[in-house]
Amino acid sequence: MTTTSLRRAFTIIELLVAVPLAALLFCGVAQTLVHHILVRTEVDDEIAAYARADRVWSILRDPLALCGYGMPKDPAGYAQAFPTSGATKDTFFSWPGPISITHSTVDKNKRENGSCRIVHAIPSKTTTTTEIVTSADRFTIELTGTPPHLEPTPFGSSPIWPKNWAIFGAMQPSARPFWFSAHNGPKQVTLRRAKPKSGDLETVTIPENDELYYLRATEARAGLHGEGDWAFYTDHHDGSGRQPRVVGVVDARFELAPTGRTMKMHLLIRGDHRHPEKITPGTPPGWPAEYAKDIPDAARHYRLYAFEMTFGLRNF
Repeated sequence: MTTTSLRRAFTIIELLVAVPLAALLFCGVAQTLVHHILVRTEVDDEIAAYARADRVWSILRDPLALCGYGMPKDPAGYAQAFPTSGATKDTFFSWPGPISITHSTVDKNKRENGSCRIVHAIPSKTTTTTEIVTSADRFTIELTGTPPHLEPTPFGSSPIWPKNWAIFGAMQPSARPFWFSAHNGPKQVTLRRAKPKSGDLETVTIPENDELYYLRATEARAGLHGEGDWAFYTDHHDGSGRQPRVVGVVDARFELAPTGRTMKMHLLIRGDHRHPEKITPGTPPGWPAEYAKDIPDAARHYRLYAFEMTFGLRNF
């Protein structure tokens, strides 16, 4: 056999060895690349879910911190704080107190504990300049400035919007909200309070330097957002309606402690990547088993992450 023939023979043998090795190497690289993509996708989903959960918590943190400030906590006292005229079941007047939890409806399906309703305060940075002692249902109070986000009730109308109401947290002996009637000057406002069905109004004292707070109402829930997606919504009962705040929140459930001093929130949040097959079967880790039946099938094509947060209700 000549030298040339030997070289050709070795080349063929080398090819027979090299091709399978190259194929194995290529498959290994491909598998590594696919694995890297899957890991990166899962990490991206988890990061996105945590970011969504943090945004939901930030939305509810302040309302819950000032929930019930300057208003009656018991259902009877809360109901008596508001006038009965103009009140409907769709307003915060009809809620059983400053914090309450009820069911929600998503795609015609009832979700137990799916809606949280919060009546809370917002500081105005405006304080009283003199002490007020009154037993009247209408009185004038002097302030360090005009609270810009307090709106008077139109003549002949009932104060049905949260923006009509003011709160003084240091009022004695029992704090309750007042509704704004009129401006009497740049730093004077006339306030009114609901009369009881029987008996006289109690004498109340609003001390000097007590800050005026605005009353606000927030209803929070998760629901459908477009086709095949979900969002965390809030409704401030100010006429603006229900607004999507965080897209990608599949479910939200709320639990009020028996003491009334803490509220627990469960969130079920999707990742960013939708898969052709269902990738999250059964009950996602950390999600309460009793709510698993309500997970939409379409949501199971995403990685689903459960979060839990407990808020203290310091005004109860």
